[in-house]
Amino acid sequence: MSEELYNNDPFMKLNPLIEECIDEFYMNPDDAGKISNLFDTIIIAMAQDGHILIPVETPDAALKIFDPDKIKVGDTIQAEEDLHWKLIHLTNDEGKICMPIFTSQDKMEESGAGGCSVISFFMDEYFKQFLEMENVEGIIINPGERSIFLNRDIVARLLADCQAHKSKPHTPGKDAYFVNPQNIKAGLRETMAEYVDNNIPEVEKIWFTGIHDGEEDSLLFAVKMDTDNQQQIFDRMNTMIILMRVDMPVDFMACEDKPWEGAELIYERKIADKKYN
Repeated sequence: MSEELYNNDPFMKLNPLIEECIDEFYMNPDDAGKISNLFDTIIIAMAQDGHILIPVETPDAALKIFDPDKIKVGDTIQAEEDLHWKLIHLTNDEGKICMPIFTSQDKMEESGAGGCSVISFFMDEYFKQFLEMENVEGIIINPGERSIFLNRDIVARLLADCQAHKSKPHTPGKDAYFVNPQNIKAGLRETMAEYVDNNIPEVEKIWFTGIHDGEEDSLLFAVKMDTDNQQQIFDRMNTMIILMRVDMPVDFMACEDKPWEGAELIYERKIADKKYN
């Protein structure tokens, strides 16, 4: 996965990769792996709090107070009534309703929706709200020549996979203890070590172990890193967990040394190879 996509936009950093996956699917629509890659990328984007753009109708009350010729940066605007933004929907030839979303402003312009008002919103939260909408068939990503339709079943499945893999800070309970990991997915340790070596130079060492906390067993990557932004490192490592579809809980923790005697050192960066972008 190209690290060039980790740019300065904290909410839409993976959307270019979603667009790339859509293009690859259209170049070879009979290849099931292409749509699978797209779904994996959407899951990763949701797990990392990615945003999409939602076209909306601007309420008349908002048009009255938002005067672009008079408003300056820092101005405070007060509405005299509640503002209700109406979601724009699409209707196909069969009369079925779908909700459009976009991965970028450029894609909105290409679709002809560039003149619409837009809201940037968490993809996973919007998917949850969509499933509560009545009489709506699905979601269309980037309506136009290269659009992707997600029906309700697909949206629900993507959300379930996202929640199963979403990286969150975890503090073990007082009775938790380290254990030797069991039922490890083949190639997990090697793939993680290779990914980190090629893409995350801030990581210096990784130990791999298991942890038993209450009634749950999980895998644990203990990471020594040269950065204060630990959660970003964990999120990036978690992309590999999602792509490999590991079917048991995986936790991450920051450490300076081996977390316990049974932990396995699976990665150590050579000092001469340590390079920052």
